[in-house]
Amino acid sequence: MAFSNNIISFDGNKALESRFTLREEHRGIVGACRQVVFNTIPKLTDEMFEKLDDTLYELADKADSNHMQTAYFDAMREVRKEREKIESGFNGGILEGYDNFWKYGPATGQSASPEKDLDSENFSLMENADLEEGLAVDNMVSRGENRYYRDLYALDQRLGSLAGGVAVDRISNPLAPAAICNSFHEATRGLALDIPVMLVIYKNFEQVVVDALGGLYEQLNRQLAE
Repeated sequence: MAFSNNIISFDGNKALESRFTLREEHRGIVGACRQVVFNTIPKLTDEMFEKLDDTLYELADKADSNHMQTAYFDAMREVRKEREKIESGFNGGILEGYDNFWKYGPATGQSASPEKDLDSENFSLMENADLEEGLAVDNMVSRGENRYYRDLYALDQRLGSLAGGVAVDRISNPLAPAAICNSFHEATRGLALDIPVMLVIYKNFEQVVVDALGGLYEQLNRQLAE
C-alpha cells in the first residue's frame, strides 16, 4: 500500500511564505500524532475495501435486473483495479493535509465540503450525479461531526494551542470528518461508475471509516493531553 510515512519537514516550500513557525518543543508531539494517523487510517481503508468487495458481490447476486447485476460486477472489477491508486490518494491526501497544517498554518489545512448555501440557479446547473455525490459527502461529514462533536471540540482546542493559540474548527482541522471525507471523494473521482454504485461505495466508507473515527480522535486527544 502506498502510504508514505516520511518524517514531516517543517521548513515548508520556500516559494510559499509560512505564516507561523511551530515551536521546537511541539514538534515531537506533532510527529507522534502523525504516526497515530499513519497507523490508523490505512487499517480502516483496508477494512472498507474488503467489505466493499463483499457488498458489491451480494448486491450483484440479488440484483433484480441484468443491467444492475452487470453494473455491480463491473464495479467490483473497477474498484479492484483502482484500489491501490485510491488508497494512495486517500491516505496520502490526509497526511498531506496534516503536514500542510503544520507547515503553513491552520488556515491552509484541508478544506471542508462546500457549504450548503448554493442558490436554486446554481443547483440547476449542477449535474444530477455530482449533486447526489456532493450530498452523500455532506451527509458523511455531518454524521461524523454530530457523532464526535465532543472529541472534535477537544481536538480543535489542542491543535490550536500547539499552533500558537489560533482558532481551529471543523473547516481548518486537518483530521476533521470534512477533511477525511473530502480526501476520499477526491481519491474516487476517477472511477467510471454509475451514481447508484458510487453511493454504495460512499455508504461503505461511512460505515467502516467514518463510524470508526471516534477511536482515532480518542487516541489523538489522549496523546495530546498526556
